[in-house]
Amino acid sequence: MCRVDAAVLNAGSLRSTAPHTDRTGVALTKSVVRGGYGIFYASPFDAGVPNVNALGFSASASLNTPDNGITAPFKLNQAVPVSPAAPVLSPSFGAVPVGATTTTAVTYFDPSRTTGYSQQWNLGIQRQLPGSMTLEVTTLGNVSHKLSVSAMPINQILPSVLGPKCDTQVCRPYPQFTNVSIQNPILGDSRYIAGMVRIEKRFSHGLNFGVNYTYSQFLSNINDVGTSLGANNGGPFSNYYNRRADWGPFPDDVRQRAVFNWVYELPFGTGKRWLASNPVRYVVGGWSIGSVATLQSGPPITIVTQTNSCLCNSAGSQRANVSTNPNLPSGQRSVAEWFDTAAFSQPANFTFGDEGVGSVRAPGLVNVDMSVLCNFRITEKIRAELRGEFFNALNHTNLSLPGQTFGSAAFGVISASGPARQIEIGARVVF
Repeated sequence: MCRVDAAVLNAGSLRSTAPHTDRTGVALTKSVVRGGYGIFYASPFDAGVPNVNALGFSASASLNTPDNGITAPFKLNQAVPVSPAAPVLSPSFGAVPVGATTTTAVTYFDPSRTTGYSQQWNLGIQRQLPGSMTLEVTTLGNVSHKLSVSAMPINQILPSVLGPKCDTQVCRPYPQFTNVSIQNPILGDSRYIAGMVRIEKRFSHGLNFGVNYTYSQFLSNINDVGTSLGANNGGPFSNYYNRRADWGPFPDDVRQRAVFNWVYELPFGTGKRWLASNPVRYVVGGWSIGSVATLQSGPPITIVTQTNSCLCNSAGSQRANVSTNPNLPSGQRSVAEWFDTAAFSQPANFTFGDEGVGSVRAPGLVNVDMSVLCNFRITEKIRAELRGEFFNALNHTNLSLPGQTFGSAAFGVISASGPARQIEIGARVVF
């Protein structure tokens, strides 16, 4: 990994203004360029499943008490009273004759599994501005390959033979098993590219604030059910034989996000500009106010069908067909129909939907949190603090995700929202 952290030289388009000096006479530059690049490798246990897939390699027995726990089924000093038979390990373990009812689902580790890696970089320029402020413009990226994805079912009927005469268990590649899956194969890729602009004012004259704006794109073909926004892409796999259809916006793909934060100490009271010696200082002194405002665009969601009509034992949920851009203009959106539901249709039997991942954008977020704080002294050694905090201070309605299942009554409907305004009041004594 390499890192560059150097002041801008007086050359090229990044030429800085004439340097100024500090109190010691040392010349200072007003512009700095920072950059870095690194390659990072995943852990061998990145999926966290080192002890699974024991089929054929373990045996167990069930012992139950005959009277609901009054009598113990056995005593440890007498050992376990049964000896389960060791399983017979062979390539056909768990298989049944073709056409018979299956009894076993097999999940196995890929013997050729390799290590995933991520390439990360950033490059930015920071400029000192008047008024104790700085401006920073940065671009950054994270491109990852061979990422672990969830267990991949591979027992899907081939599209080339799928049809009315071949849609049963017998037509599957491994008809002897209920299912066959690869445990967390390294088939995932992701790409995050972002540009960020940030302005920050260091604390002076009782005020500090920061503003940052990010425009980004996050594409991937994996699915993380624990995404911070609660969105999903309908499952990581649609058609096992066409992984290209799974590439698209990740559920955390928020294209635009702006955050503004500030804290201001009111200029009243002891040691302040106004009312420093006025008796009113005991009431109006020591107060400060602050706020954090967040505005961001909505995450992507993927429409899936209530009925899987491909009839192929597909590796994941079936996506719908889409005839046009389903995203409505802002003036036509409502909680009853957030997107154009008529743009979607059910795929024909034995076919897959043509909708891409993340084709619909959910509602964005507008949130303003505020705080009011008062510090005052009771005695020379005892200090008190009163605090009031207002979450979603504007009481703005932040809508939740619309219904994503084609064919359901809630399709396209928003039936929930984020929390309303919340107020917390607290006090603290420090001594």
